[in-house]
Amino acid sequence: MEGHNVDLWKRSEPTFQTDFLVREKIPTWLGDVRNKKILDAGCGEGYVARKLAKLEAKIKAIDSDPKMISLAKSCEENSGIEYKIGNVLELEKFYKKEEFDIVLFSGVPPFFDEHQLLKLCKNGFYVLRKGGTILLTTNHTRSYFEKAKSRWLEFLTEPNTKLGSQKFNLNFYTPDKQKAFSGEAWIHTPEQIKKILTESGFQISHVYQPLAKEEMKHHPEMWGDEDKIPYHLAVVGVKL
Repeated sequence: MEGHNVDLWKRSEPTFQTDFLVREKIPTWLGDVRNKKILDAGCGEGYVARKLAKLEAKIKAIDSDPKMISLAKSCEENSGIEYKIGNVLELEKFYKKEEFDIVLFSGVPPFFDEHQLLKLCKNGFYVLRKGGTILLTTNHTRSYFEKAKSRWLEFLTEPNTKLGSQKFNLNFYTPDKQKAFSGEAWIHTPEQIKKILTESGFQISHVYQPLAKEEMKHHPEMWGDEDKIPYHLAVVGVKL
């Protein structure tokens, strides 16, 4: 989670663009999670883990950043979430084979190149039961390639539309224009994400490219063209 301003991520309600367009929608994309065993891999400050725990899911969560895990624990609401500090590329060291019904990689792909992303998905395959669900959410290449106009983001690198996976630099802002993230990340095309999941043994069941609608009522000065261009991508796969 290098590049994050940890203090700015503490919140109990939607605050960032990614909250409105992704994190608030994850329960709908996953369906009924009651009594489901879920791994939130790359959980960050635990926002999604807490949301799913409130829906009566049984949550375990892991992140490599001790500061984020500490923040997540400080926000705990007696939800019984089991947090660990660890590398999401090594899930087999922390969890049993076929332990979970659902594995969530929310906002994790931007921290890995294509080869690492394939390893990540294979790790997800290992800890998922047969018929289990994997959900990846990530930045959408369209927003980058089309030089989208959001005020939540500031792209600092020129895109190469001839490439698929590529590194880019960006700033990511809070509503009061503080930098919640500043640094380098990877961006992957929807085709690459689907190909990697398929190669890892998953069947693609749903692809979401959310556009902003009602969300733009919140902090209206921050939105640009999110109602026309997808900034985020969510892909759901099922373990065969």
